[in-house]
Amino acid sequence: NQVALPEVILNVTNKRELDTQNPPRVFHEILNLPDDHVVVLSQGAISLNRNLDTLVKGFVQLNAPKTHLVFLGPPDPTIKQELEAIAGEFLDKTVHFVPPVSQAELLTYTTSADIGLIPYAPCDLNTLYCMPNKMFEYIQACLPILANDLVEVGNIIKKIGGGGLVADLNTAEGVAKG
Repeated sequence: NQVALPEVILNVTNKRELDTQNPPRVFHEILNLPDDHVVVLSQGAISLNRNLDTLVKGFVQLNAPKTHLVFLGPPDPTIKQELEAIAGEFLDKTVHFVPPVSQAELLTYTTSADIGLIPYAPCDLNTLYCMPNKMFEYIQACLPILANDLVEVGNIIKKIGGGGLVADLNTAEGVAKG
């Protein structure tokens, strides 16, 4: 007997009307950033196995004072401390941690960023084929996405053409280049 291929059901957020032509500048306001600074958002839990240490190392290596890595999500305290230590002198200058917000507020914050990140390393099959909710929140907020080379994430970015970039985010050099 042959088994039929399963149908892929994608995770999506509820549609909300957002002003993506004149997005809010929430991160600029709460972090006191000048208008010409770029916010690169890592949205979601600050936890193990998300490649977040590599993100911070890449931003430290990049050393771009007008480009800010912003973490928005509930932190594992130990992981957050490790990331803060990696950030070193860049902490609160170009690497920032913003406390989590409610689901009702999330898209307003997301829309106020300039780029959305999906940095997960393809460390297992679950992650290699993952389709995180943040992908659809970034799309709804009209953010370009910088993502690690994951199968379904890459497929969606390619299908929406111009919606972002798939890059090797498994090293600090790859993150800085991306």
